[in-house]
Amino acid sequence: MLNTLAEVLPVGAQKYSGKTALVCGNHSFSFIELCNLSGQLANGLRGLGVSPGDRVTLYSQNCWEWIISYYAIGRLGAVINPINVMLTPEEVLFVVKDCGARAILASQDKGEALLDIKGDSPLQHVILFGDNVPTGARSLNKVLKESRADCDSVTLAPETLSTIGYTSGTTGYPKGAALTHRNVLLNSAMTANMHVRTAADTVVTALPCAHVYGNVIMNGAFLCGMTLVLLERFNEAEALNAIQTHRATMFEGVPTMYLYLLNYPELNKYDLSSLTRCTVGGQTMTVSKMQEVEARFGCPLLELWGMTEIAGLGTTHPFYGLNRHGSIGIPYPMLSVALLGRRRRARPWIMMKSAS
Repeated sequence: MLNTLAEVLPVGAQKYSGKTALVCGNHSFSFIELCNLSGQLANGLRGLGVSPGDRVTLYSQNCWEWIISYYAIGRLGAVINPINVMLTPEEVLFVVKDCGARAILASQDKGEALLDIKGDSPLQHVILFGDNVPTGARSLNKVLKESRADCDSVTLAPETLSTIGYTSGTTGYPKGAALTHRNVLLNSAMTANMHVRTAADTVVTALPCAHVYGNVIMNGAFLCGMTLVLLERFNEAEALNAIQTHRATMFEGVPTMYLYLLNYPELNKYDLSSLTRCTVGGQTMTVSKMQEVEARFGCPLLELWGMTEIAGLGTTHPFYGLNRHGSIGIPYPMLSVALLGRRRRARPWIMMKSAS
């Protein structure tokens, strides 16, 4: 297993070279191209004064710029702060002040509001995706063009803070869950092992990369040499077309996505025969609907459960194992799971075991 997120794309470039790593809209990138772009951005951010330990916020829908920004921050040894794109400017202000973000990288549609809050926050730099950005912001494309791809990634201990992910919890303001590089990479690696993800796989997903579920899929794909087909947002036709066009072996989503797909009138017109397994999490799904997904998609549907505070999944069904619908599966290695209450679908309580 790798030690830090800084290693993901450089190691991927060495192992998988020109293999397609990411397809996003009309853009397609090999592992080498993603590595070079993340290196360019890391150098650009370093030139702006971003240093190891600095907090950098990511705020946009799924896109290729989000991906390279995530790994560029990791290669600097800075701390990634991925936030929900649905947050209001006031909520963004709370988060960047709470974690002390020095810079924020965001999509253009969020630009004006970010500039409005900048003066009330610790933000020194607002970097927006694209070319033509408002006065007071920097263009990510310009930062890329002015930077070299050859980047010396910072060497860090696996126990170093890598991510602060905010979760709503149950009361009050969102709370930042502090996650180390080992937390994030180990969870992605264990998930890949449980679901048997390999370089032969292509995964289609519209899950937000800023959410812990989507983040595990993203990191797992690049760790294993998979091709990640990333949709900006969920749409039935786009999801089905992506599975058919790219001969995807995996689709991953939440129950609502599967329900929309089951009810889509054109579903039977798409060739989904390449799928070998799908995953579902985020909320409960009835056994009858899970069985219907399996019947119409022609592959197992593996339920899972996780949370931001543990950097991903805590339980899931293994691909090669009993798949019991109505259950969230078995605990990961080094985890203990106990159910709170007597309800069949009660929320698990997770305890970490000693790695020794």
